[in-house]
Amino acid sequence: MKQLPVIVLLLMSVISKAQVVIEPNPSYTSSSEKPVLDEWLDVESLDGRTEPAMVNPSEKICFDKRMLVKANTPMANGYSCIYINTKIGLVGYTGITKAMPGCELDIDDINFNFNIIGLKGTHFNYFNSRRKGVLRHHLVASNTHRQGLAFSAVALNEPLHRKDEQKEFFGKVKAWQYKANGRTEIWWIFGKTLPEKLVAQPKKYLGLFGVGYQFAEQGMFIILQLSGAGSYGFEAEVLELKDIPTCFNSNLFSVFEETELVQAQENMQEATDRLEQRIRENASSVSPCKELKEKSLRQQRKMADVKKIQIQQMSQGRTTESLSSQVEYEIENTQMMADNAEEEICKVTDKIAKATSESTRQRLIQRKKCLLLQLPHFQQLVIKFKNAQKQYPRRPAQALQSITQIKLENRFPHCP
Repeated sequence: MKQLPVIVLLLMSVISKAQVVIEPNPSYTSSSEKPVLDEWLDVESLDGRTEPAMVNPSEKICFDKRMLVKANTPMANGYSCIYINTKIGLVGYTGITKAMPGCELDIDDINFNFNIIGLKGTHFNYFNSRRKGVLRHHLVASNTHRQGLAFSAVALNEPLHRKDEQKEFFGKVKAWQYKANGRTEIWWIFGKTLPEKLVAQPKKYLGLFGVGYQFAEQGMFIILQLSGAGSYGFEAEVLELKDIPTCFNSNLFSVFEETELVQAQENMQEATDRLEQRIRENASSVSPCKELKEKSLRQQRKMADVKKIQIQQMSQGRTTESLSSQVEYEIENTQMMADNAEEEICKVTDKIAKATSESTRQRLIQRKKCLLLQLPHFQQLVIKFKNAQKQYPRRPAQALQSITQIKLENRFPHCP
């Protein structure tokens, strides 16, 4: 009899736990298209049925799902096609375009640009160029097919709490609004159930711009929209989701680090040698702009050194370091423009003094006026770029985003 209270307590505990039931989602349970929705929510690489895998970037790569997404990012606004391999954990995506794309992977398009990221560290970029009339296919793998790269995306760091609002997508499902306490972001999420609190599992996300598949403690869910971007800097909405097997024939693409970078290193060395020769030749010059010419050439030499370091970093797969070098290159390149403008002012001033016709003299005077405005413009850009570098010392990608935005907001016309 003394055991009875313990047994009663255990039974009460079991009954209490049994009463914690996650509410089913009527948009799933009552749907006439449950087979389609089951396919949508079938992601083996996230729920543990299969292990995410590495892939060879020069072999055929396939995807089983495709999303058309409208995105607003710090870099661009428009549409992107996102492809997902749910078996081994890959995401492929096209660049953002203003016009709604047809989502065809046409590798013969000169503007073809396609990226692949994956749960096991994959990060590949495929793109085309044309050289001497011949279409060339390039692959930048950053050596991640050998050593891996940490998969990152817009993550859910806090539990999300369900709100009362719901929204229809594609005319097929209704997603519920979720928010994290103290944050502005709104997540519209669809799943088989409607948990009051959704706790995302780390490294269990397949998507881009904050939308896509997220595995949580309560099961598999699809984030169909992220709005009120807040600190994430992304807003996105899935406009279309289809189970469309799509294979990408990548064996025509040459690994950039193993082919192009070797040639780039040789080209940079040749360019450096030519600069050294020009510096030596300028030393014996009698030009009134001799000192400014040397300053300009030495700045070009400095740029070449930065680019050589970046090429070496890229060949070693040191992505963060190569991005930092790109930030440095943007600064040095703009300083070169300032130095070139200063040298050109000197040359034009000399030409004005020697002009033999009034029309030529007036044309040169107008060019000098433009250059005198252009010089402080470039000097101010250098200061702004350096400030962006200081603001993001360990986040070079964000520094480059800031520099890109500064360029867009501070354009200066070419001097005739």
